[in-house]
Amino acid sequence: MADHSRAVLLERLCDVVSPDPAVVKQSLMANLEFAPPVVDLLGTTFQMQGGRVDLIQDRKVAVLVYKRNEDLVTLFAWPAAGRLLAARDWSISGNRACAWNAANFNFVAVSTLSDHDLDDFTDQIREHLK
Repeated sequence: MADHSRAVLLERLCDVVSPDPAVVKQSLMANLEFAPPVVDLLGTTFQMQGGRVDLIQDRKVAVLVYKRNEDLVTLFAWPAAGRLLAARDWSISGNRACAWNAANFNFVAVSTLSDHDLDDFTDQIREHLK
């Protein structure tokens, strides 16, 4: 959650700003040792804004940023590599987070969306990863 809050405060949400998943994926792959799953939610209420590379516990992770109305969703993704995150939801200081794993990746979505709306977002991501 700290990475999400810091990016919002510093207005460093995306290193590559594009609604095109292919452009975002190519940019992220240039800076990562893995090919992140970049999900296009075209036709939904969530629009891709772009992505960036960030660090979580000294590990480079892919970060995808989506927007719905005025709300941002930051989606962190990295290979599980045998270390699966436990699925869970939590809230801190008005931000909500949801962690899960799918397609051999760990995911954490962070946003100010309501629990219901964040669940809707994560359900759509999961559906596209099948």
